[in-house]
Amino acid sequence: MKNIIVSDIFGLTDELVELSARIASHPIILDPYMGMKNLFSNEQSAYQYFTENVGLEEYASFVFSNLSKLQEPVSIIAFSVGAAAVWRHSDKLKPSHIKHAHLFYGSQIRNMLNVKPNIPINIILPRLEAHFSVASMAESLNKLDNVSVEQCESLHGFMNKLSCNFNPLDCEAYVSKLRQLGN
Repeated sequence: MKNIIVSDIFGLTDELVELSARIASHPIILDPYMGMKNLFSNEQSAYQYFTENVGLEEYASFVFSNLSKLQEPVSIIAFSVGAAAVWRHSDKLKPSHIKHAHLFYGSQIRNMLNVKPNIPINIILPRLEAHFSVASMAESLNKLDNVSVEQCESLHGFMNKLSCNFNPLDCEAYVSKLRQLGN
């Protein structure tokens, strides 16, 4: 089975390539910059570049376009804005082509709770977020069909070595978990 990795605002980085290879064999990586590596100095510069040059809606359309062309079952693993991009059109994806999706800390999902996914989605939320209640978001998501929610002890970005919230212990635990699930 193919594995699709959907990047966060940092896009395609050596760190994401390394993480992806640890999760799955020969994954396909989708990123907001069409494979162009951006060497952002920090999260703020990555966020600013993403919002000024791409935006969530454009990224979501790009991700949906790529996922809707699939002809065989895949597993999706997405991070942050990539998770929100997958979620945005998860009600239009073909269940026969998506085995499951694991969406890590997609905080913008909270603004799209009207989406009713028709593919199995596991959402991994951080311990807390500065601008909203993670518990309230989890409660709303837990009411939806095809959605399971888990909350970890780490913060937003814990899977990304470039994030100030990178947590090597939790990252390794989720890499192991994803590998055991057959991604």
